[in-house]
Amino acid sequence: HGSSAAAATGYGATDSEAQKRGALTTKEDRQTGNVSWSVYTRYFSNAVSIFDHNQVINDDMSNIKSNSCHGVALFVVEATLLILAQAFVSGSDIWLAFWAEESEVNRIPSLPADSEWWLIIWSLLIVGVTVLTFIASYLFGYLSNRAAQSLHMKTLYCVLRAPILYFDQTPLGRILNRFSKDINEVDSDLPMHFTNF
Repeated sequence: HGSSAAAATGYGATDSEAQKRGALTTKEDRQTGNVSWSVYTRYFSNAVSIFDHNQVINDDMSNIKSNSCHGVALFVVEATLLILAQAFVSGSDIWLAFWAEESEVNRIPSLPADSEWWLIIWSLLIVGVTVLTFIASYLFGYLSNRAAQSLHMKTLYCVLRAPILYFDQTPLGRILNRFSKDINEVDSDLPMHFTNF
């Protein structure tokens, strides 16, 4: 019974696996390197559909809809907003450089250096930067909050439904670490890495 529960929840090793290794605790899974794009799309997929424990049937979480298409779409929307905001920042810098050189170079003869159009266009670019940055930041904050709730609820559900063998083989500090340090890193570092990309 313990092996079927461990397999159903995805946590811990079965009795026979632990006996084969001769260890009292299981080895912690760990990955290093760059964050792959699939992690971001799964993160956004969790933001689209909040985990609902009522959808789980007999410890089988495979029947829960995973709106991965919506996660990919939100990922593309967020990336597009960030790229557009950066394009507006670069455009305003270039426009300001052209404006500063205009009295000497005269790149645009129809717009003299003292024309108010230089200021109007630069102001529109700054407004565009502000609006796009606000929308991208708000959307990402909202989605990050929903993803954090969903990931925390999934983790809590799986830990509470884990067989006793899991608690025998997993140190308490590792379980607490999942709910403190690991969740905190996902909540703070993953969004920061995405926006810095």
